[in-house]
Amino acid sequence: MSAAEAAEDPLLELRRGRAGPFEAYVRAHAGSLSLFFRRRGISADQAADLTQEVFMRLCRAADRYEARERFDAYASRVASHVWIDHCRRAGVQGRQRPLDDAAERAAVEVELGAELERAEQGARLRRALAELGDDHRRTLELALLEELPYAQVAERLGIPVGTVKSRVFHALAKLRALLEADGDHR
Repeated sequence: MSAAEAAEDPLLELRRGRAGPFEAYVRAHAGSLSLFFRRRGISADQAADLTQEVFMRLCRAADRYEARERFDAYASRVASHVWIDHCRRAGVQGRQRPLDDAAERAAVEVELGAELERAEQGARLRRALAELGDDHRRTLELALLEELPYAQVAERLGIPVGTVKSRVFHALAKLRALLEADGDHR
């Protein structure tokens, strides 16, 4: 495994105390994992439960995880084990009820629709963040995206904790207003 791949590994980052890359991985791959399970013939609710189980197993494994391969390969193996465990619990082998072509197309369309909606929401949020002043945006990024305590944000920015609280409050209020206005004009 290259140093660049290890640097981008969500579980290694989670172990270092940075949840952001793992959360981004969850957002980016929940749809494809759910579809992985749906293609094996289970309901959307069961697929969502198994997808959640994959993410929980990954999260619980962070402390003992060693990056010997690409993270995606490791996550795929965990998903396969979750499927095998599900089949054992259910007393079935392999597929339960294969999706017919129409059902599989519908499942793919739902997942693609969800992906497009997430991408659109991300674009709206990026546009709204760009409207914030640098001080408010940087404070918000540190406090919410990097999940730093206000005291650490204050220390990094060289400002009082009260100023951090005020900036976060006002930045969120402005973001809310910008996103509502953007939603009204779509």
